[in-house]
Amino acid sequence: MHECMFEDYKGSGDFDLCQFSESYQYISLDQGVPRCLSLLKLGGEIIIADCFRSKNYRPEVMKSTVGGGHPIANFRAVLESWPVAVISGTDITEQSAPSVEIEQGMSNILGFALPRVDAELKLKHPRVRWVLNRMVRLCLNERKRSRLDQRLDHQTRNRIASYIIGQECLPTIRRAWCRFPQ
Repeated sequence: MHECMFEDYKGSGDFDLCQFSESYQYISLDQGVPRCLSLLKLGGEIIIADCFRSKNYRPEVMKSTVGGGHPIANFRAVLESWPVAVISGTDITEQSAPSVEIEQGMSNILGFALPRVDAELKLKHPRVRWVLNRMVRLCLNERKRSRLDQRLDHQTRNRIASYIIGQECLPTIRRAWCRFPQ
C-alpha cells in the first residue's frame, strides 16, 4: 500500500490496474491518464467510477449544485488524445440517484423540524433564539447559509433535478496494449 496522493507517487509501473472510485475528479485532467499509462503494464486497465459534469451543468454562486468533477466533454477529449480503448461506458445515475434521494430526504426531515423549533424559541425564549441566530450568522457566511437552506428545505439533490439526469459515469477504460512499447 502506498499512502500518498496519486500525483505524488514516485514508484514505477507494472501495475495491472489503476482504479478511481469517486476520486478522479480531484486529479488534473492533463495528469490523470498519462500518469496511469506510465504505471500500467502492457494490457493494464484503468477503471474510473466517478461523476462528470454534463453540458447542462451551470454552477451557481450561492447555491450548491451537485455536478462535481470534470466536464464530460473535456474528459472524452483527453481520452481521445491518448492511446486507450474505452471498453465500457455506463451512465449509472439512475442506480446511484436513490441513495442521494435518501440523503436528501433525511436533510428535509431536519429542514422541516427547524422552523418549528425556531417558532417555539421565538415565542418562549427570544433571547436564546437571538443568540443562536447570531452564532449561525457569525459561523456561516451568506453563501453557506444559502447552501444549508437549499440542502434542508429543497429537492435539488435528487434524480428530479436536471443536473443529475445529465451526469455520466465511465467506469471502465482499458489501455490499448498494441500501442505501447514494451
